[in-house]
Amino acid sequence: MANITNLEMGKAVSGHIHVAIKKSFFGLKQTGIYTPTMSPIDVKIFDFNQDLGKRIEKMLNCPDDKLEEAVKEVGKINSVTIGNLQLEVCLSQDHQFAALQLFRYAELMYHPVTPPRFYEGEKAVLISSLF
Repeated sequence: MANITNLEMGKAVSGHIHVAIKKSFFGLKQTGIYTPTMSPIDVKIFDFNQDLGKRIEKMLNCPDDKLEEAVKEVGKINSVTIGNLQLEVCLSQDHQFAALQLFRYAELMYHPVTPPRFYEGEKAVLISSLF
């Protein structure tokens, strides 16, 4: 499991008003906490192909009122062994908070395709259904 502060979107997530970073084991381990519910935040990284990437990009760029349709279009997100797109995901264990950012691998680096997107409440529950 990845550490929030090691993510490309780590500063954005740790700077979110409802996220607190809790340090343990002499400061070596850092855990994100969604403060309204005090739920720990899990971090996942998915690699995938161009086809799924287009659908995820469309979902991340859609307005909130069209989110449910976009999530249905994406379906379940499964990681592949080698892909040129990467999705960083922070999801609270109670599914009340989600943060996602899409990256494309080019020139030996990951470059942001979308800005970090944050979802809370029902929208976060909807996003969590992808994983």
